[in-house]
Amino acid sequence: MNRVTPLDIQLIKKKLDEKGCGKGFAYNVLTFTKQFFETAVHWEFTSRNPAYSLRAPKKPLPRKTDVDPYKIIEIIDDIKSARDKTIIALGIYGGLRLSEIFGLQRKHVSIKNGTLTVKIQYTKGMLGPPKSESSQATISILPLLSKILGEWMLQCGSATWLFPGRKPGYPLRGDTWQAKCYKPLMRSYDFDITFRALRTLHAILLRDMGMPIDFIQRQLRHTSYSTTADFYSKVPEKQLKKEIDRISNLLVSFPTKKTPKTEDFNI
Repeated sequence: MNRVTPLDIQLIKKKLDEKGCGKGFAYNVLTFTKQFFETAVHWEFTSRNPAYSLRAPKKPLPRKTDVDPYKIIEIIDDIKSARDKTIIALGIYGGLRLSEIFGLQRKHVSIKNGTLTVKIQYTKGMLGPPKSESSQATISILPLLSKILGEWMLQCGSATWLFPGRKPGYPLRGDTWQAKCYKPLMRSYDFDITFRALRTLHAILLRDMGMPIDFIQRQLRHTSYSTTADFYSKVPEKQLKKEIDRISNLLVSFPTKKTPKTEDFNI
């Protein structure tokens, strides 16, 4: 480790730039390198940290969602994979988190009653309870989602997990599915939207259907009312522009009154 120089670290940074690595990946690599040598110095494996003066690129901010939810709905019928179609439908029609979707078992879904129960989440290869106590709940599902779920359950057979993975006894991993299926699919439609944003779009759909905010809170299983209010108030920029244009056109179409002149008054 004592042979590594600051020049070597700069060469690593240069190679990351030349290969066109994303800012997020470069940030993680360079930050790990700096922390690695700091730990080595602390435990006296080396006398200095060659990455001490290294400035890692700024970590990219989360992308903003500016996609009309109705455009996502339009592509659902075009998705060839029944599995991918069902997972995306659970996101936008059910408002479920990705970890909750892959934690679903067949017994958690009742097509007859039109309900779905969230009891388990599966994230980073670990099974466990959902995010919070309020997240463990039974919610109503839209008829369209019931139809898509019913078709998938007939197709996937009698497996315990709704989305079984390659590892026996375990469901499909969410991170693997996102990287290999979801992201390429969204890129093919030129959509820049994370799966997490589908939960926000679900709230927008319920709002547009005229659902009261307390019902949306139950569907999203939020502990705090203010969290739901934040989801409820989000409107895509394009949709907002359409509403502004519509109102502007209405105002223009209103008849304007003639401005009175002084001779119109009998003084």
